[in-house]
Amino acid sequence: MCDAGGHLKYSLPSPPLPFPIRNLAPGELDCDRDPHYVRTVLGSCVAVCLWDRQLHFGGMNHFVLPTRTANDEYSFRFGDVAVPALIERMINFGSSLECLQAKVFGGANILYPRSSIGQRNVELAIDELNRYQIPVVASRLLGTNGLVIRQCTSNGDILVRTIRNSANSLPSYKDTG
Repeated sequence: MCDAGGHLKYSLPSPPLPFPIRNLAPGELDCDRDPHYVRTVLGSCVAVCLWDRQLHFGGMNHFVLPTRTANDEYSFRFGDVAVPALIERMINFGSSLECLQAKVFGGANILYPRSSIGQRNVELAIDELNRYQIPVVASRLLGTNGLVIRQCTSNGDILVRTIRNSANSLPSYKDTG
């Protein structure tokens, strides 16, 4: 490949990541002590990422709806199941609540017609974390764009990339009254 002046341009490939990447689908949870990356794509869904400051490992869930009804199956698709399940999994691997911190992502308003599901997902996640007294140390919530997030479970770092919502390219209506 050449630049505008005709000089050759070299691009080096990205260095390989030091740990394997696991893709997390909606309604899934990932948590174990082996270092790895967890990646997921969010719209109105929410991901809670937990990290143990003392034991240096983490986990993530990806839930679709805030609460299940009496007729719904017990599934990680629901925040009222997925958040406590992730906390329980962290504790089963040796964590104590005092050492956990959370990062919360998602809840975008991307559905048409506009929906409150993202907002309700965010509220459920924050309420559950408050109930367990787990501090939220970082978040990117709501808005109108989706996100791709990647958590490094060995140090708790999160890489966030915005996905532009195609609906945002349409003219928007502003109420001036």
